[in-house]
Amino acid sequence: MNLKSKNFSSRLALNLFIEFGPIILFFIIFNLFDFITATIALVGIVIVAFLLSIYVEGRIALFSLFASGSIILFGGATILFSNPTFLIFKDTLFWGTFGLIILIYYAKNILILKKLFISIFDITDKGWKIVSIRWMVFAFMLALSNQIALWYFTPAQWVTYKMITLIALVIFSFWQFILSRNERNVTASPWGMRL
Repeated sequence: MNLKSKNFSSRLALNLFIEFGPIILFFIIFNLFDFITATIALVGIVIVAFLLSIYVEGRIALFSLFASGSIILFGGATILFSNPTFLIFKDTLFWGTFGLIILIYYAKNILILKKLFISIFDITDKGWKIVSIRWMVFAFMLALSNQIALWYFTPAQWVTYKMITLIALVIFSFWQFILSRNERNVTASPWGMRL
């Protein structure tokens, strides 16, 4: 394995930790203690993961700032007021805003996901258009289903719902690798990644 591959593997491992580490820790702490304690752990590890990403990448990624900032803000409100509603509503706002941003930029013929993830993926503009539509629809579906969960589920039931949506998110994300493989540029890896 050459140095370039090692750097890519390290970045991929870091990104997986940043994306899934905090929520997995939340599930574990929730099952051992309660929602508020799990939220305290979630906010703490998100801060650590965000600072680690800045250190490794040498910059603040906008998507990471948006995702981490929303967890810190709404998680902080949940802790401060001992009310799970804030953290639960965060997903509605996060995914709804994410879907809306993609829609607005797409209507202006701007591929915002390309701007956000060009350092990771090396695919054609056709691929970026397809992935933009997919993520927009998926984000709106997550926002809507989360709001329904907020209205009708208890916090404990929402945690189960969140686990299901996390699995759906992982499956959906891996599905995009088929697209990136099929729409990769000649300079990309076999899976459309920028090495």
